Parts: sequence; structure tokens; C-alpha cells
Amino acid sequence: MPDWMNPEHWMAQVGLTHVAYVVNLAMALSALELIGRLAHGWRSGQVGASWGSALHVGAGLCLMLALREALTAQRPLWLLLWLSASGAAHLGDIAWRRLHKAQATPAHHIRPS
Repeated sequence: MPDWMNPEHWMAQVGLTHVAYVVNLAMALSALELIGRLAHGWRSGQVGASWGSALHVGAGLCLMLALREALTAQRPLWLLLWLSASGAAHLGDIAWRRLHKAQATPAHHIRPS
């Protein structure tokens, strides 16, 4: 049984390659989800809404790439780049959602602050 309070110990027991395989599997499933969302948006004629999902899933993919980089390689610059890309994708996702929420809300439904 892995000792969860000691990460170096349980990662030595489980093996970094197994953890990296799980991260790779999660990235593959996320990429399939992204392809499905983009295809659904294209088929339904709502391509704009699916780009918001692309930013959201892209941020998660960047975080998973950063995790894989941290677990398998000792390259802090790449880790920093993946984390920065994730932050940029999150900011893009927030801006995209705010822009489209403002466009979808009629002016008479907006409450004064």
C-alpha cells in the first residue's frame, strides 16, 4: 500500500512511468472530448460556442502537459511554459465567456450595480 503522505515513497512504489501513462490517457480523452465538442458545434451551426470549450479544454491540456513535464523530466523552463500557456488559456476562456454572456443578455435584463 502506498504511503500517501510521502510522495517520493509512493511514486517510487507506483513508478513514474505508470503515473505518466495515466496522464497521457487523460490527455488523449480530453483531446477526444475537444474534437467531439468542435465537431458538434460545427454540425449544429454554433461554432462560436465550441471555441469557448476549446479554450477551456486547452487550459486543462496545458495543465496536464505541465504535470507530465514535472513528473518525467527535469526541465523547469518547459514546466513554466506549460503553466503560462494554461494561464493564458484560462484568461481567454474567462474573456470569451464574459463577452458572450454580455452579448446574450438583453439590455433591459441587466441590473444596475
